Amino acid sequence: MVIKRGEDWGHRVLQPDDLLVFENDVHVNEYLTKQFQSSLPNQSIAILNSNIARSLGMNGSDLSVEKMLKTSFDAIEVEISDCDDQISCEIFLGNALIRNSWRRGAITGVFNTSFIAGRDWAPRAHPNDGKLDVLLIDEAMSLRQRITAYRLSRSGSHLPHPHLKYLQSQSYVANDPETAILTLDSVEFGAVKRCSFRVIPDAVSIYW
Repeated sequence: MVIKRGEDWGHRVLQPDDLLVFENDVHVNEYLTKQFQSSLPNQSIAILNSNIARSLGMNGSDLSVEKMLKTSFDAIEVEISDCDDQISCEIFLGNALIRNSWRRGAITGVFNTSFIAGRDWAPRAHPNDGKLDVLLIDEAMSLRQRITAYRLSRSGSHLPHPHLKYLQSQSYVANDPETAILTLDSVEFGAVKRCSFRVIPDAVSIYW
């Protein structure tokens, strides 16, 4: 069940015997992509070094405790069309960026969790609300304004801004006439022409 505003998120339970332990978010994304392609049942997951753990104010799972915090996480599926019109699908838990440069041009960010390198880019994002959060940076935004927004993003105070558009939805299509580079949770997937995103509610149980 997805979280609602004002509700507690997660509860303490005994560490499960079938817990799958991953080193980082990228390894989880790879596993989930294969899992969803094979229609395998949902399994219990722990992540030792995790950027998405910032949503809970921690760095990763603690396997030394008897009782762990069990949380339900949404995932995001992205259907990717590359420059050769080849179609592929990936599952990720954190965030996607479509850009050629931070300094110039349009940038699209799709977030399940807000933080990238310690900066709160999507302050309304919650990884179990059944929504994805989209931040659009207008190509007209100047370098000076981008630097200011970058500085303010540490506290999430870069919004609102006339060159930044923020929205929440269950799905989103990024379809730009110019190709740009897709990055999922810090892993570069190369140049893309079109990306179709959709949220998968309650996709996985993560233990911390």
